[in-house]
Amino acid sequence: MVKDNLLKKNIKNPSNSGYYIQYSDLINSTENLTLPKDNNGQTVELIDTKLNCIEKLDIITKHIFDSNQIKYLAANKCYISCIVTSSGKIKSVSVTFFDNDPDVQIRQLTEFSKQIRENLTVALFFDREIKQEGFISLSFPAFPTLMTPNSLNTNP
Repeated sequence: MVKDNLLKKNIKNPSNSGYYIQYSDLINSTENLTLPKDNNGQTVELIDTKLNCIEKLDIITKHIFDSNQIKYLAANKCYISCIVTSSGKIKSVSVTFFDNDPDVQIRQLTEFSKQIRENLTVALFFDREIKQEGFISLSFPAFPTLMTPNSLNTNP
């Protein structure tokens, strides 16, 4: 399912006349992924999510990108799209930009995707107990905590 390189996709934004660019680690789309189910075989409803250890995301970001790149990416609506197992393991990470191609190297985006997949998890909260594992698709801003004053200091 996942590769350690990214495939670039230009996708028309259905809500306006713009487009978005996605660097995806998935060869195929999410069409064939099963949703988590309860003990009756019914699909459960996702109630809430929480990225575990958001500080690790900050560390990964500062390790891969310099402060000017972080400012640029945050200003240009950089989002992370993930495929997550119902137990919280991130299986796929794609990086999405709205209305422009990023001014960063593809190897940086590839490493960013890989590090998120390998080092972060997501706490998922459902309306019922899960009996059959499945997959959930999530998206969130790539830099939720790094755009505050003094947060872009890349020194340890």
